[in-house]
Amino acid sequence: MVLYDDEDRWVVPDGWWVKAEPFRGMNDSRTRGLEADVTARLREFLERYRPQIVRSLTMTSEQGETELAAAGLAFLDAPHSCDSPMGAAAVWVLVARDYDTCHCGSMVRHSAHLDESARDLFVDSWAFEHGYLFAAEAALLCYDLEDDTKYVPAAGRQLYPLRHKVEHDNAYGRFWGLASQVRSRLLTAPESEYRAVVQRFTGMRSESGFRLRIATSYLLPERQDWVDADLSIPEEKYRSQAVALLTTAMTTPEQFAHRLALDTRWSYLGDEARFSLLTLVGVAATPIVVRDFLALGDWHARAIRETAPLLVHFPTDEAYLALLGRTHWKPAAAALTKATARYPRRAMRLLSAHAAEHANPAVVQLFRLHALAHPDLIETHVHPDARSLLETEAKLPEADTNDLPAILVTPPWQLSRARVPKPPYWLSPALLPQIRMRGNDAALPQSATQHLLTMLIMSGRDHDSTGIRLVADATDASSLAEFGWAVFDAWQLAGHPGKDIWALHSLALLGDDDTAARLVPLILAWPGESGHARAALALDVLAAIDSAPEFPNLNSIARKSKFKGLRRAAEQKVRDLGGI
Repeated sequence: MVLYDDEDRWVVPDGWWVKAEPFRGMNDSRTRGLEADVTARLREFLERYRPQIVRSLTMTSEQGETELAAAGLAFLDAPHSCDSPMGAAAVWVLVARDYDTCHCGSMVRHSAHLDESARDLFVDSWAFEHGYLFAAEAALLCYDLEDDTKYVPAAGRQLYPLRHKVEHDNAYGRFWGLASQVRSRLLTAPESEYRAVVQRFTGMRSESGFRLRIATSYLLPERQDWVDADLSIPEEKYRSQAVALLTTAMTTPEQFAHRLALDTRWSYLGDEARFSLLTLVGVAATPIVVRDFLALGDWHARAIRETAPLLVHFPTDEAYLALLGRTHWKPAAAALTKATARYPRRAMRLLSAHAAEHANPAVVQLFRLHALAHPDLIETHVHPDARSLLETEAKLPEADTNDLPAILVTPPWQLSRARVPKPPYWLSPALLPQIRMRGNDAALPQSATQHLLTMLIMSGRDHDSTGIRLVADATDASSLAEFGWAVFDAWQLAGHPGKDIWALHSLALLGDDDTAARLVPLILAWPGESGHARAALALDVLAAIDSAPEFPNLNSIARKSKFKGLRRAAEQKVRDLGGI
């Protein structure tokens, strides 16, 4: 009896902590030391923005925010000595807004630019010159500021006067990217400085409204009592941005239950927020990941690619069934294969039940492969209604080795002890139809079939293999063609893995006229399924097996395809073959 590890045990995968938001005491490895020249580099950086900052702060003063403007100008002049967190925040917000000065062209590009070149400069200088409390308070105050946009004809450009936000405004402003770096710095702050931040924020929370309280919970997620208090606030206060901030601080299923009630979609969260939720809450986060995964459409290719691999790591029926229900998505099919190997008992139970109920060919194939890999689980974990799917047809007797081509008995790679490729996971000789010998009712032995598969894998795109021609001479043509189609069909069910394109090329070596006719509708459909390259390769295969002199199958594609590129390729292929 084969023994398996506990399939219900949750383990945070390697690499997830690095992708998550910083959390003191959990992922401290992301921190680095403060450099002594950081403020000098910040002053040099700010010189480029100085004229625009001065103009915008002047307008800020003219509109009544004199104290805010004075603090910003003081920090701009002396970032090493100005002890005003508000002034530091004002300068950052203006730099973060001004994509014209650095010619980024858009706020998206400017944000990425600042992430690379400026965010760490600001935070590290604040912490180095003034301490962690200053840096934390400056980041918090960034959440309390917003910039307006005023076009000034005399200046010939836009200015950005600042003002304090109104309480009902829950927008991030220029807070989150900067605050993430402050949160990272607080990971390794000396305990005395960390306690000073907690004390200061405690006072600010008692004096501030909803918006700033959410920001304090983001910056100090270790204060789980703050998170609980924030989640008790009536739901109508929340917007998606506030929910996203709190998501990075949740650690319990109870908190996550509030998160579900607030109903911000998984796809709206950034990577850091997603991985914070996955690492801190763990298995309890499965429902929201599954819910949004199942709500995706075929056109959400990126979201599918990003989410499917995550579901592999959740040891739950819910996560496995989500993948099982989306096998027509290539990333989901690949993730399902990995989950099947990771949770063999769960897979046997759920695969067999799904295969019995829905008769999905891809699922049935995976179930049969899994049963071959784990025969010890069949008796205890296969659904009763699925047992018939494991029954096989009566086998033909195996041919005597003396009647086989020598290459199928002792292939050359055995004599040279060369390393040969193994059939991929999605292909098992035991599930393929037997190949009948020419002129009798015997079939190739399974060992010979294995050698044939090796030759097909090694044959390449040129469809040239003397060994396979010897096999064709010794076997029944229609039986060999059916075998080739079964290999090809298994490749299709596996999601057309590109590294196994040999399965398509093998049709040129084993196929017949019936193979060509069956291939035509697939070639016509593939371009509409993002399979243009696959369809073009299949034209070569079709040309190799289209035996009629007028090339009816290629001409059919040239006439019927609604995709111009495929039509032209088929027409060119006919001309290359000497047709009209």
